[in-house]
Amino acid sequence: MVKLATMVRFLLAAMSLSLAFVWGAAFSTGQNPAIREAHFVMMNGLPMAAQDYHSVFVVRAQRKVFQRWKQKTLWAKSGKATIADDGDIAKDAGMIPAEAAPPSPPDQPAVNAQTTVPGDGSRLVVLDPGHGAEEVGSVYRFSDGVVLQEKNLNLDIALRVAALLKDAGYRVVLTRDSDSGVNTQDLDLNGDDEVNVRDDLQARVDIANREEANVLVSIHCNGFGYSYLRGTEVYYDEDRSFSANNERLAEIVQRSLVSSIRDAGYETVDRGIKTDVSVLQGEHFYLLGPAVEGIARPSQMPAVIGESLFLTNPGDAAQLRSDVMIEAIARGYAAAISHYLATDR
Repeated sequence: MVKLATMVRFLLAAMSLSLAFVWGAAFSTGQNPAIREAHFVMMNGLPMAAQDYHSVFVVRAQRKVFQRWKQKTLWAKSGKATIADDGDIAKDAGMIPAEAAPPSPPDQPAVNAQTTVPGDGSRLVVLDPGHGAEEVGSVYRFSDGVVLQEKNLNLDIALRVAALLKDAGYRVVLTRDSDSGVNTQDLDLNGDDEVNVRDDLQARVDIANREEANVLVSIHCNGFGYSYLRGTEVYYDEDRSFSANNERLAEIVQRSLVSSIRDAGYETVDRGIKTDVSVLQGEHFYLLGPAVEGIARPSQMPAVIGESLFLTNPGDAAQLRSDVMIEAIARGYAAAISHYLATDR
Protein backbone atom coordinates (compact mmCIF):
# COMPACT_ATOMS: atom_id res chain seq x y z
CA MET A 1 0.00 0.00 0.00
CA VAL A 2 1.37 3.43 -0.93
CA LYS A 3 2.09 5.53 2.12
CA LEU A 4 -0.71 8.00 2.76
CA ALA A 5 1.62 10.97 3.20
CA THR A 6 3.35 10.22 -0.10
CA MET A 7 0.07 9.97 -1.99
CA VAL A 8 -1.35 13.18 -0.52
CA ARG A 9 1.82 15.13 -1.33
CA PHE A 10 1.99 13.70 -4.84
CA LEU A 11 -1.62 14.47 -5.74
CA LEU A 12 -1.55 17.98 -4.37
CA ALA A 13 1.76 18.74 -6.00
CA ALA A 14 0.44 17.44 -9.31
CA MET A 15 -2.39 19.94 -9.14
CA SER A 16 -0.18 22.79 -7.94
CA LEU A 17 -2.65 23.38 -5.12
CA SER A 18 -1.38 24.81 -1.88
CA LEU A 19 -2.52 22.99 1.24
CA ALA A 20 -3.82 26.29 2.54
CA PHE A 21 -6.16 26.50 -0.47
CA VAL A 22 -7.48 23.01 0.09
CA TRP A 23 -8.70 23.41 3.63
CA GLY A 24 -8.77 27.15 4.05
CA ALA A 25 -7.43 29.54 6.60
CA ALA A 26 -10.08 28.51 9.12
CA PHE A 27 -8.22 25.21 9.54
CA SER A 28 -4.74 26.62 9.96
CA THR A 29 -2.43 23.78 10.98
CA GLY A 30 1.00 25.31 11.07
CA GLN A 31 3.98 23.90 9.21
CA ASN A 32 4.02 20.30 10.45
CA PRO A 33 3.59 18.08 7.33
CA ALA A 34 2.07 15.20 9.28
CA ILE A 35 -0.59 17.48 10.76
CA ARG A 36 -1.36 19.00 7.36
CA GLU A 37 -1.75 15.57 5.81
CA ALA A 38 -4.00 14.39 8.64
CA HIS A 39 -6.21 17.44 8.16
CA PHE A 40 -6.44 16.75 4.42
CA VAL A 41 -7.72 13.24 5.07
CA MET A 42 -10.08 14.36 7.82
CA MET A 43 -11.73 16.92 5.56
CA ASN A 44 -11.56 15.30 2.16
CA GLY A 45 -11.16 11.57 2.67
CA LEU A 46 -8.40 9.43 1.26
CA PRO A 47 -7.14 10.51 -2.17
CA MET A 48 -8.19 7.82 -4.62
CA ALA A 49 -6.98 8.71 -8.12
CA ALA A 50 -5.57 11.38 -10.40
CA GLN A 51 -6.62 11.73 -14.05
CA ASP A 52 -5.31 14.06 -16.72
CA TYR A 53 -7.84 15.10 -19.39
CA HIS A 54 -7.44 17.54 -22.26
CA SER A 55 -9.29 20.33 -20.44
CA VAL A 56 -8.81 19.57 -16.76
CA PHE A 57 -6.63 17.71 -14.29
CA VAL A 58 -8.76 15.85 -11.74
CA VAL A 59 -7.89 14.50 -8.31
CA ARG A 60 -10.59 12.41 -6.65
CA ALA A 61 -10.68 11.97 -2.90
CA GLN A 62 -13.33 10.01 -1.04
CA ARG A 63 -15.43 13.07 -0.16
CA LYS A 64 -14.31 15.76 -2.59
CA VAL A 65 -13.11 16.19 -6.15
CA PHE A 66 -10.41 18.71 -7.05
CA GLN A 67 -10.01 20.15 -10.56
CA ARG A 68 -7.27 22.31 -12.03
CA TRP A 69 -8.47 23.78 -15.31
CA LYS A 70 -6.33 23.89 -18.45
CA GLN A 71 -8.79 26.06 -20.34
CA LYS A 72 -11.17 28.87 -19.43
CA THR A 73 -14.70 27.79 -18.44
CA LEU A 74 -17.84 29.56 -17.25
CA TRP A 75 -16.79 28.96 -13.63
CA ALA A 76 -12.97 29.16 -13.65
CA LYS A 77 -10.10 30.75 -15.51
CA SER A 78 -7.37 28.66 -17.06
CA GLY A 79 -4.94 27.59 -14.35
CA LYS A 80 -7.44 28.01 -11.52
CA ALA A 81 -8.62 25.21 -9.25
CA THR A 82 -12.08 24.26 -8.03
CA ILE A 83 -13.37 21.87 -5.39
CA ALA A 84 -16.64 19.96 -5.71
CA ASP A 85 -18.27 18.92 -2.44
CA ASP A 86 -20.98 16.86 -4.14
CA GLY A 87 -20.18 15.47 -7.55
CA ASP A 88 -17.50 16.04 -10.12
CA ILE A 89 -17.66 19.44 -11.81
CA ALA A 90 -15.87 18.30 -14.95
CA LYS A 91 -18.02 15.22 -15.42
CA ASP A 92 -21.26 16.98 -14.53
CA ALA A 93 -20.42 19.70 -17.03
CA GLY A 94 -19.85 17.09 -19.73
CA MET A 95 -16.19 18.06 -20.22
CA ILE A 96 -14.83 14.56 -19.58
CA PRO A 97 -16.31 11.25 -20.72
CA ALA A 98 -18.99 9.65 -18.56
CA GLU A 99 -18.63 5.98 -17.71
CA ALA A 100 -20.36 3.62 -20.08
CA ALA A 101 -23.85 2.71 -18.93
CA PRO A 102 -24.07 -0.84 -17.51
CA PRO A 103 -25.87 -3.36 -19.69
CA SER A 104 -29.53 -3.98 -18.96
CA PRO A 105 -30.14 -6.90 -16.58
CA PRO A 106 -31.69 -9.99 -18.19
CA ASP A 107 -35.18 -9.10 -16.91
CA GLN A 108 -34.88 -5.52 -18.13
CA PRO A 109 -34.45 -5.45 -21.90
CA ALA A 110 -33.34 -2.20 -23.46
CA VAL A 111 -36.11 0.37 -23.89
CA ASN A 112 -36.81 1.65 -27.37
CA ALA A 113 -37.38 5.33 -26.58
CA GLN A 114 -39.30 5.78 -29.83
CA THR A 115 -41.85 3.02 -29.13
CA THR A 116 -44.72 3.02 -26.65
CA VAL A 117 -45.75 -0.52 -25.71
CA PRO A 118 -49.53 -0.98 -26.27
CA GLY A 119 -51.74 -1.33 -23.22
CA ASP A 120 -55.08 -3.08 -22.75
CA GLY A 121 -56.93 -0.32 -20.89
CA SER A 122 -56.50 -1.91 -17.46
CA ARG A 123 -53.45 0.03 -16.27
CA LEU A 124 -53.70 3.53 -14.85
CA VAL A 125 -50.91 6.10 -14.76
CA VAL A 126 -50.91 9.29 -12.69
CA LEU A 127 -48.69 11.99 -14.19
CA ASP A 128 -47.68 14.88 -11.96
CA PRO A 129 -46.45 18.02 -13.74
CA GLY A 130 -44.28 19.53 -11.02
CA HIS A 131 -44.95 22.99 -9.55
CA GLY A 132 -47.71 25.27 -10.87
CA ALA A 133 -49.23 28.73 -10.19
CA GLU A 134 -46.92 30.69 -7.88
CA GLU A 135 -44.64 27.65 -7.51
CA VAL A 136 -42.64 28.39 -10.66
CA GLY A 137 -39.68 26.05 -10.18
CA SER A 138 -36.46 26.77 -12.05
CA VAL A 139 -36.20 29.64 -14.53
CA TYR A 140 -33.87 30.49 -17.43
CA ARG A 141 -33.70 33.90 -19.13
CA PHE A 142 -32.18 34.04 -22.60
CA SER A 143 -30.35 37.07 -23.96
CA ASP A 144 -33.15 37.71 -26.47
CA GLY A 145 -35.66 38.16 -23.64
CA VAL A 146 -37.31 34.73 -23.79
CA VAL A 147 -37.95 33.28 -20.32
CA LEU A 148 -38.51 29.57 -19.68
CA GLN A 149 -40.33 28.59 -16.49
CA GLU A 150 -40.13 25.04 -15.25
CA LYS A 151 -43.81 24.81 -14.31
CA ASN A 152 -44.80 25.44 -17.94
CA LEU A 153 -42.28 22.98 -19.37
CA ASN A 154 -43.39 20.29 -16.92
CA LEU A 155 -47.01 20.74 -17.95
CA ASP A 156 -46.21 20.75 -21.67
CA ILE A 157 -44.25 17.51 -21.34
CA ALA A 158 -46.88 15.85 -19.14
CA LEU A 159 -49.74 16.68 -21.53
CA ARG A 160 -47.78 15.12 -24.40
CA VAL A 161 -46.96 12.03 -22.33
CA ALA A 162 -50.64 11.68 -21.41
CA ALA A 163 -51.69 11.84 -25.06
CA LEU A 164 -49.12 9.24 -26.09
CA LEU A 165 -50.12 6.85 -23.32
CA LYS A 166 -53.86 7.25 -23.96
CA ASP A 167 -53.32 6.58 -27.66
CA ALA A 168 -51.46 3.41 -26.69
CA GLY A 169 -54.26 2.08 -24.50
CA TYR A 170 -53.48 3.33 -20.99
CA ARG A 171 -55.70 5.26 -18.62
CA VAL A 172 -54.08 8.51 -17.49
CA VAL A 173 -54.87 11.02 -14.75
CA LEU A 174 -53.01 14.33 -14.45
CA THR A 175 -52.63 16.00 -11.07
CA ARG A 176 -53.02 19.33 -12.91
CA ASP A 177 -53.79 20.21 -16.52
CA SER A 178 -53.34 23.98 -16.32
CA ASP A 179 -51.12 26.56 -14.64
CA SER A 180 -52.49 25.99 -11.17
CA GLY A 181 -51.72 24.35 -7.89
CA VAL A 182 -53.37 21.08 -6.94
CA ASN A 183 -54.64 22.00 -3.47
CA THR A 184 -57.02 24.50 -5.07
CA GLN A 185 -59.20 24.92 -1.96
CA ASP A 186 -56.21 25.78 0.27
CA LEU A 187 -56.96 22.98 2.73
CA ASP A 188 -54.70 21.78 5.53
CA LEU A 189 -54.36 18.32 4.03
CA ASN A 190 -51.53 17.02 6.20
CA GLY A 191 -52.93 18.23 9.54
CA ASP A 192 -50.05 20.44 10.62
CA ASP A 193 -52.26 23.52 11.12
CA GLU A 194 -50.60 25.26 8.18
CA VAL A 195 -51.43 25.56 4.49
CA ASN A 196 -48.34 25.56 2.32
CA VAL A 197 -46.56 23.70 -0.46
CA ARG A 198 -46.57 20.46 1.55
CA ASP A 199 -50.36 20.42 1.36
CA ASP A 200 -50.14 20.85 -2.40
CA LEU A 201 -47.79 17.87 -2.53
CA GLN A 202 -50.17 15.87 -0.34
CA ALA A 203 -52.98 16.69 -2.76
CA ARG A 204 -50.94 15.17 -5.59
CA VAL A 205 -50.30 12.00 -3.59
CA ASP A 206 -53.95 11.79 -2.58
CA ILE A 207 -55.01 11.85 -6.25
CA ALA A 208 -52.67 8.95 -7.08
CA ASN A 209 -53.90 6.95 -4.08
CA ARG A 210 -57.57 7.69 -4.75
CA GLU A 211 -57.24 6.60 -8.37
CA GLU A 212 -55.38 3.44 -7.27
CA ALA A 213 -52.74 4.18 -9.87
CA ASN A 214 -50.35 1.50 -10.98
CA VAL A 215 -47.58 4.05 -11.21
CA LEU A 216 -46.92 7.70 -10.29
CA VAL A 217 -44.46 9.74 -12.34
CA SER A 218 -43.66 13.32 -11.39
CA ILE A 219 -42.24 15.30 -14.30
CA HIS A 220 -39.68 18.03 -13.63
CA CYS A 221 -36.78 19.95 -15.14
CA ASN A 222 -33.75 20.22 -12.89
CA GLY A 223 -32.22 23.32 -11.38
CA PHE A 224 -29.19 24.18 -9.29
CA GLY A 225 -27.34 27.23 -8.05
CA TYR A 226 -24.32 26.48 -10.24
CA SER A 227 -24.89 26.66 -13.98
CA TYR A 228 -22.24 24.06 -14.83
CA LEU A 229 -24.47 21.17 -13.75
CA ARG A 230 -26.27 19.53 -16.65
CA GLY A 231 -27.77 16.23 -17.67
CA THR A 232 -30.52 13.75 -16.87
CA GLU A 233 -31.36 11.96 -13.63
CA VAL A 234 -34.25 10.20 -11.89
CA TYR A 235 -35.06 9.95 -8.17
CA TYR A 236 -36.70 7.08 -6.32
CA ASP A 237 -37.24 5.95 -2.72
CA GLU A 238 -35.64 2.77 -1.42
CA ASP A 239 -37.41 2.77 1.96
CA ARG A 240 -40.74 1.38 0.74
CA SER A 241 -42.14 -2.14 0.69
CA PHE A 242 -42.11 -1.89 -3.12
CA SER A 243 -38.63 -0.35 -3.32
CA ALA A 244 -37.46 -2.92 -5.89
CA ASN A 245 -40.21 -1.73 -8.23
CA ASN A 246 -39.30 1.90 -7.52
CA GLU A 247 -35.71 1.21 -8.52
CA ARG A 248 -36.71 -0.73 -11.63
CA LEU A 249 -39.04 2.06 -12.74
CA ALA A 250 -36.31 4.64 -12.13
CA GLU A 251 -33.79 2.65 -14.17
CA ILE A 252 -36.21 2.25 -17.08
CA VAL A 253 -37.18 5.94 -17.08
CA GLN A 254 -33.55 7.02 -16.86
CA ARG A 255 -32.43 4.84 -19.76
CA SER A 256 -35.37 5.87 -21.91
CA LEU A 257 -34.97 9.61 -21.28
CA VAL A 258 -31.25 9.56 -21.99
CA SER A 259 -31.78 7.51 -25.14
CA SER A 260 -34.58 9.72 -26.43
CA ILE A 261 -32.71 12.96 -25.74
CA ARG A 262 -29.60 11.65 -27.47
CA ASP A 263 -31.64 10.37 -30.41
CA ALA A 264 -32.92 13.94 -30.78
CA GLY A 265 -29.33 15.08 -31.31
CA TYR A 266 -28.23 16.26 -27.85
CA GLU A 267 -25.54 14.40 -25.91
CA THR A 268 -27.01 14.72 -22.44
CA VAL A 269 -24.96 13.69 -19.42
CA ASP A 270 -26.30 10.45 -17.97
CA ARG A 271 -26.33 11.27 -14.26
CA GLY A 272 -28.01 7.99 -13.34
CA ILE A 273 -30.67 7.22 -10.76
CA LYS A 274 -30.49 8.50 -7.18
CA THR A 275 -32.36 7.76 -3.96
CA ASP A 276 -34.24 10.68 -2.49
CA VAL A 277 -32.42 10.41 0.84
CA SER A 278 -29.07 10.74 -0.93
CA VAL A 279 -30.25 13.98 -2.55
CA LEU A 280 -31.96 15.43 0.54
CA GLN A 281 -29.34 14.30 3.06
CA GLY A 282 -31.51 11.73 4.82
CA GLU A 283 -34.93 13.23 4.10
CA HIS A 284 -37.58 11.92 1.69
CA PHE A 285 -39.33 13.58 -1.22
CA TYR A 286 -43.00 14.00 -0.28
CA LEU A 287 -44.27 12.21 -3.39
CA LEU A 288 -41.97 9.23 -2.90
CA GLY A 289 -41.39 8.75 0.81
CA PRO A 290 -42.93 6.49 3.47
CA ALA A 291 -45.14 7.58 6.36
CA VAL A 292 -42.62 9.60 8.35
CA GLU A 293 -42.90 12.91 10.15
CA GLY A 294 -44.14 15.48 7.66
CA ILE A 295 -45.71 12.96 5.25
CA ALA A 296 -49.30 12.34 6.36
CA ARG A 297 -50.43 9.86 3.68
CA PRO A 298 -47.64 8.39 1.53
CA SER A 299 -48.02 7.25 -2.05
CA GLN A 300 -49.06 3.60 -2.34
CA MET A 301 -47.58 2.70 -5.70
CA PRO A 302 -44.19 2.66 -7.45
CA ALA A 303 -43.18 6.26 -8.09
CA VAL A 304 -40.30 8.32 -9.45
CA ILE A 305 -39.39 11.95 -10.04
CA GLY A 306 -37.85 12.55 -13.47
CA GLU A 307 -35.43 15.43 -14.13
CA SER A 308 -34.94 15.53 -17.89
CA LEU A 309 -32.45 18.42 -18.20
CA PHE A 310 -31.13 21.33 -16.12
CA LEU A 311 -33.01 24.53 -16.83
CA THR A 312 -30.21 26.38 -15.03
CA ASN A 313 -27.57 25.21 -17.52
CA PRO A 314 -27.26 27.25 -20.74
CA GLY A 315 -26.82 24.22 -23.00
CA ASP A 316 -29.63 22.20 -21.45
CA ALA A 317 -31.90 25.25 -21.37
CA ALA A 318 -31.34 25.89 -25.07
CA GLN A 319 -32.54 22.35 -25.74
CA LEU A 320 -35.62 22.80 -23.56
CA ARG A 321 -36.53 25.77 -25.74
CA SER A 322 -36.86 23.40 -28.70
CA ASP A 323 -40.20 21.76 -29.46
CA VAL A 324 -38.30 18.83 -30.93
CA MET A 325 -36.58 18.22 -27.60
CA ILE A 326 -39.79 18.60 -25.57
CA GLU A 327 -41.42 15.98 -27.81
CA ALA A 328 -38.38 13.71 -27.45
CA ILE A 329 -38.55 13.94 -23.65
CA ALA A 330 -42.27 13.17 -23.71
CA ARG A 331 -41.70 10.14 -25.91
CA GLY A 332 -38.96 8.97 -23.58
CA TYR A 333 -41.32 9.09 -20.61
CA ALA A 334 -44.16 7.38 -22.48
CA ALA A 335 -41.92 4.58 -23.74
CA ALA A 336 -40.49 4.01 -20.26
CA ILE A 337 -43.84 3.98 -18.45
CA SER A 338 -45.43 1.63 -20.98
CA HIS A 339 -42.39 -0.66 -20.91
CA TYR A 340 -42.49 -0.81 -17.12
CA LEU A 341 -46.22 -1.58 -17.02
CA ALA A 342 -45.96 -4.16 -19.80
CA THR A 343 -43.31 -6.07 -17.85
CA ASP A 344 -44.85 -5.58 -14.38
CA ARG A 345 -47.26 -8.50 -14.28
